[in-house]
Amino acid sequence: MFDDGDCIVGDAAANMLQFAGTKYCVIFICNIDEYYKSWKKIIAEDALQIFPAHGKPFSVDKLKENLGKNKIKNIVDK
Repeated sequence: MFDDGDCIVGDAAANMLQFAGTKYCVIFICNIDEYYKSWKKIIAEDALQIFPAHGKPFSVDKLKENLGKNKIKNIVDK
């Protein structure tokens, strides 16, 4: 997290495969509840711009809008 609100999140979020219904998450998640805890932490730290490992940067508002909306059927859950 940088002072200007830019936040490098690695695999904690993604901006790819929106057509698959992944809604800003990677397609392989071990525990979706833990994944959403990461999103909540990013949001709580007042991030503004998300820089994911996969895809283009996007506004933190996309995480806020999609928190809890990803479905197990759209990702691989182990």
